[in-house]
Amino acid sequence: MKTYNTDQQGYLLAIIEAFDEEGNVISTSNQTIPEGHRLHSQALAEVEEGEAEILPYVEPLPTQDEYTAAIQKHLDELAVANGFNSILTAVSYADEPSVKSFQDLGIAMRAWRSLVWESAYTSIASFEESSEPQPSIAEVLAGLPSYV
Repeated sequence: MKTYNTDQQGYLLAIIEAFDEEGNVISTSNQTIPEGHRLHSQALAEVEEGEAEILPYVEPLPTQDEYTAAIQKHLDELAVANGFNSILTAVSYADEPSVKSFQDLGIAMRAWRSLVWESAYTSIASFEESSEPQPSIAEVLAGLPSYV
């Protein structure tokens, strides 16, 4: 049975394949089929006749780099909310005794940063080693320790 994918907005996608001289697929890409285009009408007719199906959009699973970037952004956003340029700047004050309030904040943020990364690595490792579905970035962020 022929299948059509959809994108995030629900538009139909046609799978475009390129072949080499022997007929082997060498690349595949998705092209949006605009409403009103003859291929759009053809696809809907194929679905009505039971010759094709339209698959719903499936959010791609996050990569390790995407998890890492989201967690780092989470750390930096909290540091910025507390008046620092980044978490790196904030924790640099942990060893600076000249201004006690800055040092205390730096120590607290350094401890929180360590707890966040420990929790994140544990969470990511647990789904990689199990049959549990891979969590979204939002789910991983929601499971991180709160800053107090």
